Order: sequence, then structure tokens, then C-alpha cells
Amino acid sequence: MYGNKALRIQKRKLRQKLNSEDHKKRGQAVFNHLAMTELLNQVRVLGAYIAFDGELDLSPLIKSCWKAGITIAIPQVRKSRLIFRNYTPNSKLVKTELGLLAPKADVRIPLQKLAAILVPLTAFTKKGDRLGMGAGYYDRSLKEVPDLIRIGVAHAFQEVSEVDTHCNDVTLDAVVTEKSFVITSRRGKSLPMLQYAR
Repeated sequence: MYGNKALRIQKRKLRQKLNSEDHKKRGQAVFNHLAMTELLNQVRVLGAYIAFDGELDLSPLIKSCWKAGITIAIPQVRKSRLIFRNYTPNSKLVKTELGLLAPKADVRIPLQKLAAILVPLTAFTKKGDRLGMGAGYYDRSLKEVPDLIRIGVAHAFQEVSEVDTHCNDVTLDAVVTEKSFVITSRRGKSLPMLQYAR
């Protein structure tokens, strides 16, 4: 098995090879999977991200949420934790110190206001184990809100049999890829927001 460092390198290289058309199709497929669940019917404030380094593009989902009146919260790093800012069609995006895009000086949204969050990753398992970029920002922040519904977003090729986990790592309730939506935690199976819409 690859160690976590080697896994990150391998999976990041694979996603960086995808072209713009691949990203467009995969982003639409992820939106289609999530639209089949109760998530977009029930959530009022949704944590998301602006794709970076070949991450799966959430643009189709975000645009649909705006039309439905769902508030989108985008993360920004502050003192080794994530803070979230309101992201609207009128937001001006700026590059942060980590090279990520985030809304400039828009309204801050407390993490506790989020009902669910879409989490980027470099690798995941069917059990909901997540491998991030290695800095631990999501793990530290999400530990503070254990009831927050956590949905990993990934390319299907980022699935692995196992990753090295640590006591501070948070697990995912579900994972969505361009191929499927899978509930990965026992808690997730009982959450109405993650069930398929009727």
C-alpha cells in the first residue's frame, strides 16, 4: 500500500491531467447525483469550495443553489482553522495566501450555521476515511461541529482501499463522485438529508 504522502502525489497528478471538458462533465455528474438526494431540498446553508489543483468542480451545483436560495459558504484559512464567507454571484474572488480563491470581505458565516459541507480530498475509502492535502485545516475545524453533515467530493479514481488515519481525522458521512453517491457512515444512513428524494 502507498503511504499517505505517496498517495497524495499520485492522486493529485491524476486529477491534474484532466482537461476542461472532463471537469465540466464530472462537475455536472456530481450535481446530478446530489440532486437525486434530499440534500438540496432541505439544506439552507451549504459549505462548498472553489476547485483548485484539479479538484472536482462544484460550479453547476453552486449555481443551482443560488437559484434555489441556498446560501453557499466558502472556506478561508485563518490561524490554522477554516472560516467561511458567503459566496454570491456578485462576490469578488481573491487569491488567499495558500493560492486558493475565496470571496473578498463578504459576510462571514459561522461554521455552526452550516447544515452540511462538501469537502475536497485527495483520497478516500468506502468507510469514509479521508486524505486531505496534509495541513489538517478541515479536520481541526470540523472536529468543532460534530453534528455537521460531511460529504466528500472526489473523482472516482481517488478511491483507495485504505489510508493511514490518525485520532484527529474526521470521517465522512458520504462521498459523491462523477460515478456515484455513497453513504459511508452508520450515522449517514439515518440522516434524512442524505436519503434519495421520493
